[in-house]
Amino acid sequence: MDQLQRTIEELDRLLGSDGLPHAQGVPLMIGGDGDRMPRLTAEHADIAAVTGARLVPGSTTGQLLPVGAGELEESVACYRRLAAGRKEPAELNLLIQQVTVTDDRADAVRPLVERVPGATVEGALELAILLVGTVDQIVAQVPAQRERYGFTYLTVLEPYMEAFAPVVAELGGH
Repeated sequence: MDQLQRTIEELDRLLGSDGLPHAQGVPLMIGGDGDRMPRLTAEHADIAAVTGARLVPGSTTGQLLPVGAGELEESVACYRRLAAGRKEPAELNLLIQQVTVTDDRADAVRPLVERVPGATVEGALELAILLVGTVDQIVAQVPAQRERYGFTYLTVLEPYMEAFAPVVAELGGH
């Protein structure tokens, strides 16, 4: 964390941002959990990244568990509290873990439910990090998440980019 802090401060110095969105057109995305990362994100990020997951307690392999709506809302609220004094808040980003275009939403999330203790199909279908359903259902989900959480920037993992392409085409810049 100390090294990351020094790196961010040096980037700010080199790009002349003075706490504003980076003047040279190079936005800085920062995100993560823990004690220090949310404050660092609130102070320096042009894009505040939210993973929608947290580390499994005691995991030595970086295993993540998806977080539900309440915990995700708290992450966003924490960022907003910490960034309250900024002239311009960062854009909020969500890392989408899965995009599956299908008529059978339950079947698409079943592998995740089988891997996560205590998970249910209904709960998995409500996770913000999963975009699962018909193209029309996913197209409706994206602006609903924007309204609920404030996400204006989505990152889709490479294996799901082709599945997400028709959604982007339907959204047409919304």
